[in-house]
Amino acid sequence: MSTIANWLVQNRAYFAAYAVWVLAATVGALPLLFGPAPLAGLMEALDINYWIISAVQRFSYVFLGLGWLIGVLYAEHYLRNSVARHRLGRAVVRVGLTLGVILILLVLLTFLPVFL
Repeated sequence: MSTIANWLVQNRAYFAAYAVWVLAATVGALPLLFGPAPLAGLMEALDINYWIISAVQRFSYVFLGLGWLIGVLYAEHYLRNSVARHRLGRAVVRVGLTLGVILILLVLLTFLPVFL
């Protein structure tokens, strides 16, 4: 076996961790892209002033972007350390469950104004 193939076999857990990290970063960006509009719809359904809705919607991009950045950095740290501890499977499940909860909250936020 060549040295490159040997290196790839030895580091396949790191490749898997970074593949999960890229997927988590992509899925985690969905609330950043689709979150402010349902938030504005919810505030409109609650009959809040238009100027407040506009300000909250614009600042939500900043706060969701910061939350996404912190989440991506923490996910990379958590997945990389889980490879060293031989617990990558558990870390992938936890990251997946966290993203699932975030997406469920986004869907609920999207459809909440319909029921108000």
